[in-house]
Parts: sequence; structure tokens; C-alpha cells
Amino acid sequence: MCPPDLRAAEPEGPRFTLLRSLLFNRWIPRDLRRRLARRAAQWVDVPAGSSDPLSFSGSLAGLVYHGTLRSHLDAAVYFHGAFEKPLVSFLQDAARALRAEARFGSNQGGLHFWDVGANVGQHSLVVSAHVDSVEAFEPFDEVAELFEGHVARNRLSNIRLHRIALGARSERRSLVTPTTGNRGTASLAGDHQSPELAGSPAAEVEVRAGDDVAQELGVLVGRGSVGLLKIDVEGWERQALAGLRGTMHASRPVVVTEVSYSGHGAFTSVAEFMGAFPPEYVLFRFDTRKANGRKARRRQARERMTGAYRLVPCTHWRTDSQDDLVACPAELAERLPRLGAGLLG
Repeated sequence: MCPPDLRAAEPEGPRFTLLRSLLFNRWIPRDLRRRLARRAAQWVDVPAGSSDPLSFSGSLAGLVYHGTLRSHLDAAVYFHGAFEKPLVSFLQDAARALRAEARFGSNQGGLHFWDVGANVGQHSLVVSAHVDSVEAFEPFDEVAELFEGHVARNRLSNIRLHRIALGARSERRSLVTPTTGNRGTASLAGDHQSPELAGSPAAEVEVRAGDDVAQELGVLVGRGSVGLLKIDVEGWERQALAGLRGTMHASRPVVVTEVSYSGHGAFTSVAEFMGAFPPEYVLFRFDTRKANGRKARRRQARERMTGAYRLVPCTHWRTDSQDDLVACPAELAERLPRLGAGLLG
């Protein structure tokens, strides 16, 4: 798949012009340009008032997307069509499948997507076309501003961004924010180990229990159900799930969450993890690992390009790294997409 057409402002100076001609030339192999972009993000400074030679304007699932190759997420959108493309493809397919479920019909209040740890809004943007509303939660101001820019640029009226974090209770808490291009690693978990967070500053943010927010939005009093819930909170998933217990009992959503296997407060077994959900849920994982537990890197590289995915039952718990898991109500298991060819559109 070719990267999106470049429609950015002309950079200043011959050095920037040459760099852009290399980065955005479709005739140069994609892998070479990706490596060059990583180097350029480290080496090239942008003087005040000048254009960033790494900026681009492209497409994400038919929407206008402005980004920069300095960002790990944005670079994936440019070179692959989406960041974590298999996960995005699954969320899109799951929303389409849930549309056929009677309890998410318009006469029952509709189908609603909650995006907890929304970052710049990629998942919300893609899923918004397939649901009645999106409630997104992102406390990191830098990425929240980019999120709002994407929504405004595409004139999307069914997305609402809340600049707060969700946890087990209402409090103020330090959010450790990254200083590198991987802005998605900001974390509320004090011991969450990430190279991107080494020496990073902390900002105090508002944390609220998800059930309190759901009550205010009418979810717990019959005005629509949360049908699809995505959580990506860098080691804070136990607290986020605890604060959403009532919402999950009331709505019984399909839940997609990144799980960190290590760190204080991390879940230690499948049974413990499933205890965070209402009764009669079943658990799946994305089939991204070999039999010995190591990542199947060649397969993952192909899936990053196509967005293909496969869900398999999750029966074993790891002790390190991270995975994306899918918890599904047993009554919706037959509708859950297990195999997807991807190719976002």
C-alpha cells in the first residue's frame, strides 16, 4: 500500500527540501524511508517559525490526518495506513458486528464506543463511522490537543473528548509524560517501566471513576449502552477496570484492553483478570506469538501492513511484556469477529 499523498506546506531551505524529497518519494523503498525518518527525528531541529520537514497530511480510513514522522504513531499512519493496524481493523469489524445486535439498536439508545487512553484519537476516528457516539478519555494535554484538531478538521459531531483519566476513584494524580516521539507511553502507574519515560516530567491530572462519568452521561439509567470499550493506559488497567465495574455490569460491552504483565498492581493470572469482569465473559488474545511465547515478528510485520488479525482463546498468563486482550460477553461470542483480513477503508 502506498503512503498518502503529501499536501504539507513547503519547508524552508534546500536541506529541508532535500530531506522531504527523500522521505516522501514513493519510489524509494518504504523501509529505507522509515529508517531515515527515525534518524531525522533525532538530528533535525526546526527553528521557531519554520515548517517541520517531517510533517505530512494524509488519510486514515478516509479521514484527513495531519501528523509528523517525529511521532511513532503518526509515522505508522503514514507508512502503514494506521498505528497497530490489526487492532484498529478489529475495532472497526467489532463495531460493525455489534450493529446487528438488537440491544444496540436505535430504539434501545444506540451503540456507543468508549476509548480510554485515547491518545491522538486514531481509534476514535476510525470507529466513529460505525457507532452512534464516541466518549474518549485522554488526560495528556499535548496529545488531547492533537485529538481535538483531528475531530475539528473532519467535522465529526459524534466524538466527545474528556481531558481526564479513568481510575478506581476520583483523585488528582501525577501523569508521567514521555519526552520522545512515542507519546502513547504516558502513564499514571508509578512503577510502569518504559524507556521512553526515563527522566520524563510529571503533570498532575484529574482522575475519575468511570462509573461516575457513566452516570452523568446517562449510561446507567437506560440512555444507550457502551457496546465497545477500548482501554490502553500503560499499566493502569486494573484501576481503570475497577472504576468501570458498574458500567460493565449494566452494558456488558466487548472490552479490548492492553495488559502489562509486570509492575505493581499488574494482574497475575487469567482467573484474576477475569475477576474484573461481570460473570459469563470469555477471553481472547491476538495471535501474535509463537508457541514458545516469543513474538512472531515476521507475521506481525505482515499484519502491520495489511491489518489482518486472528483471535485465539487466552488460557495462559505471561510474566513480562504486554498484549492486547479481548473480553467478550458469552452471549455476544458468536458475533465477535475472530479472523480479519484488515485493509482499512
